[in-house]
Amino acid sequence: TVTGGTPSKDYEVVLDTGSADFWIASEYYQPSSSSTFQNRSTAFNVQYGSGQVAGYEASDTFSLAGTTVQDTRFAVADQVSSGLVSGNMEGIMGMGFQKLAASGEPPLWVAANVDTFSFYLERASLTSNNQEQAGGIFTLGGTNSSLYQGNISYNTLIEELYWMVRLGAIGARGSDVSLDGLTRAAIDTGTTLVGGPNSVV
Repeated sequence: TVTGGTPSKDYEVVLDTGSADFWIASEYYQPSSSSTFQNRSTAFNVQYGSGQVAGYEASDTFSLAGTTVQDTRFAVADQVSSGLVSGNMEGIMGMGFQKLAASGEPPLWVAANVDTFSFYLERASLTSNNQEQAGGIFTLGGTNSSLYQGNISYNTLIEELYWMVRLGAIGARGSDVSLDGLTRAAIDTGTTLVGGPNSVV
C-alpha cells in the first residue's frame, strides 16, 4: 500500500524491481481530489512484458512504508493494457534504478535517499480460498531480522539499471543446467516467472 495526495488516500501497487516508473491508473487516482497534485504536462508511455501503459506525468506527495516524499514524480495512466490492473492492483511502483525509468525520473526510494530495502516473499497456499493472504513483507530502509537467520550474503551489482547480478549456476532436480554462456540475471519482484534464453531454458 502506498499513500498519496492531500488529503491522503491509499493505493494498492506492485513493488517492481524489474522497472523504475511509478504510475497509478486514472480510474483510481483523481487529480482533482488532491490539493498537492501537479500536472507535468508530459506524455508518459512504458512497455512491460505483459502489456503497455500510457498517460501523463505528474507529481504529488506519496508515502511508502513510513517514508514520505513530497513532489514524487509519477504518472496518471489513462491507457492500461487489460490484466495490468484489477480490484487489488491499482498501479506499479518501480523499484529499479533511475536509468531504467522511461520517464527519466528517480524512483521514490532514490528520491527518499534510502539505500536499502528488502522483500520477504510469502508462498501463497494454492488450496486456500482466502483472497486476502499476505504476500510477504516489504521493509524500506533496512532489513527485518525477524524474517531470517544468520548473516546476509551480498552480491555485487553489475550495473545500476536492473538489480542485475552475476549468475553462477542454475540447478534443476539435483543437476546443474548448462548456462550456455549466460552470466547475468535480474532479480525481479514484479513477476512470478523464471525466464531466460531458449538455449538455457
